[in-house]
Amino acid sequence: MIIIHINSNQEWKATKHLMNSVEIKTYPYGEYFMTVIENQECIFYHSGATKTLSAGASQYAIDRWSPEIIFVLGTCGAVSEDLKPLDIILADQTAQYDVIPMKKRENIFHEIITIDNSWLNLAEFQYKLLKGFIATADQSVTATNYQHLRSEEVIAADWETASIAKICAINKVECCVVRGVSDIPNEKDVNLQYENYKRNTAIIMEKLIASYLPSLISHYNNSKPNLNSSK
Repeated sequence: MIIIHINSNQEWKATKHLMNSVEIKTYPYGEYFMTVIENQECIFYHSGATKTLSAGASQYAIDRWSPEIIFVLGTCGAVSEDLKPLDIILADQTAQYDVIPMKKRENIFHEIITIDNSWLNLAEFQYKLLKGFIATADQSVTATNYQHLRSEEVIAADWETASIAKICAINKVECCVVRGVSDIPNEKDVNLQYENYKRNTAIIMEKLIASYLPSLISHYNNSKPNLNSSK
């Protein structure tokens, strides 16, 4: 079983719009639906934003559906100056940064989680993916915190990735986090930053679900014989 975790309400709204013929069901954290992608049965489920909801929904999904892998699709805020809106990022590391005061790297990122994407050959992947460190906090990237995150080699930030990756690591379930850049910190106009997030979310979700996800699932399924033979 492959399951797809969608976090924010805006991301879920865009997802349901794209998959408008599916039967929506409910579970304790919100809504979910089943569909088939690349001849693979998949479950999409919504948790809502924040680390707490994402962690709880991830554990529930693992216990209920026993997935081989959880794909996390959604948006993020840019930290690296090299990123542009709508760039797509594959997380290879993640950590929480709002749990301890910002002093030194080992204090900010007290537990850095490495995500194993070894099954995905980027050289053969047909869409552009930028690998990097996505940091997580229950807060948006702002003009007051992004410079410090940038100095710690973080390229983007969100509200959920680290908590989901932690739950997956505890349960020994693979995860793959792919997020699109929806907004860039704007110290002069915070409202514009939020408007960019709302406008770009629908574009990013269509890009991820219609193009990236089928290819990711295909690569994952094709990698399994190789993974098994290497054990």
